[in-house]
Amino acid sequence: MPDVYAGKKELALDSQLYFLTSRVEQLNYNTLKKGQIYISDYIFDKELIYSRETLTPEQLALYGKIYQSSNRKVTLPVLVIYLVDSTQNCLERIHRRNRPYEQKIEQSFLEKLDAGYEQLLKHWKICPVIRKQTSELDYTDDANIDHLTNQIKCYTVGQSVIASGAQRSREIY
Repeated sequence: MPDVYAGKKELALDSQLYFLTSRVEQLNYNTLKKGQIYISDYIFDKELIYSRETLTPEQLALYGKIYQSSNRKVTLPVLVIYLVDSTQNCLERIHRRNRPYEQKIEQSFLEKLDAGYEQLLKHWKICPVIRKQTSELDYTDDANIDHLTNQIKCYTVGQSVIASGAQRSREIY
């Protein structure tokens, strides 16, 4: 990642493929136990957002072919909780996290990622999406936590957490 963030485009494809294969392994519907609840801090489709921002057109074409065959192996989510915050706040958190290779990330890059997420979720039909402004979250308010918990229960009760990847159909372009 340090080299990719430093602008070495020739390494971007390797990096994207590493994350793609890792996430396919993590979310593979053949290895997840039916009836279990799994929580992740990402949705598989985010891979497309990052790849569009980090890969050259030639790399993106190759990546797209690999992505299309890989996404059929991934379980579909039953609920997405989308935490929304300003790119400025995200950039400040990145700087506070103080990973050296992330320190040169620019707000314009985060704005492109934000636009990608907004575009993806604007047309999202796979499952319900709960949008939460991070500025509105109060972890000390039991009523706030109970409300979110009830929303999650409403959308997930009786849901199967394993779905056939054959139902997944997305285009990279």
